Amino acid sequence: MTQAIVFDVGGTNSRLAVFDGQEIVWRTQVATPAQQGPLAMLATMQEMYQEMYQEMYQEVEHIDAPIGVAIAGIIRNGCVFHANPSIIKGWEDFPLQAELSRRFQRPVALCNDAR
Repeated sequence: MTQAIVFDVGGTNSRLAVFDGQEIVWRTQVATPAQQGPLAMLATMQEMYQEMYQEMYQEVEHIDAPIGVAIAGIIRNGCVFHANPSIIKGWEDFPLQAELSRRFQRPVALCNDAR
């Protein structure tokens, strides 16, 4: 089955889910550090990822899945170019795709989920 690791960065809460096909096999939710900027969000994402990896590692020998990220911001060339500062602050031309790929050593795709 095809697996995917998916982050949803929201203004209030952020989520991480692991999909196996169309089924969610693991998930968590935490408060978004929305006004603290992208580095605080990266730290939060890394904490969620570590929690997932520790729990899922018990079930499978290796999780080999790409990462998808939905965030309310304009995405250009792997960077969050602009986000609504009243919702998430400080995301001006931030290289989110490259940062996550470097930290997690897997392919990363970004998606604008702004309304």
